[in-house]
Amino acid sequence: MSVQLKQRDYRFIFKIAVTGPDDYLNDKILRLISYDNIMVDGIGVHVGRVASEQVKVSYWHPHKSAFQILVQKSYQGAKGALIVASKSKEDKEAAMRYRTEIKKKCGNIPTSLLIIDRNKASTAISNMAHLMVRELVARIRKRTLYKV
Repeated sequence: MSVQLKQRDYRFIFKIAVTGPDDYLNDKILRLISYDNIMVDGIGVHVGRVASEQVKVSYWHPHKSAFQILVQKSYQGAKGALIVASKSKEDKEAAMRYRTEIKKKCGNIPTSLLIIDRNKASTAISNMAHLMVRELVARIRKRTLYKV
């Protein structure tokens, strides 16, 4: 009996760390942009696609309840980071601290800041998040393809 392998319809898989001061908001974004999700010991792993690209994205999101060693491991190997925050002054300030933390743990990887208005419709938030991820993936691809 032979096993037929499924043809891949993507050329790249990029790991993106998703973080921010509000776990609920981070989860909401990930539910809107991913199609497969798993949660293990406070670390969410989500899989998504980038429209019109041959890219599969693996999003890793550590919840505040996760053990610190797991948080560090979830960032390890990330090619980019998406920091999610609300429009509040506190969240924007926290987002800058998250950016500094990502740089310490992952080096100088492409990072994007997604500011969300909690009152916007889910479709508007989804469109904004997909656009931000496409731009982030384009920056990651450029670094990956032309790296010497």
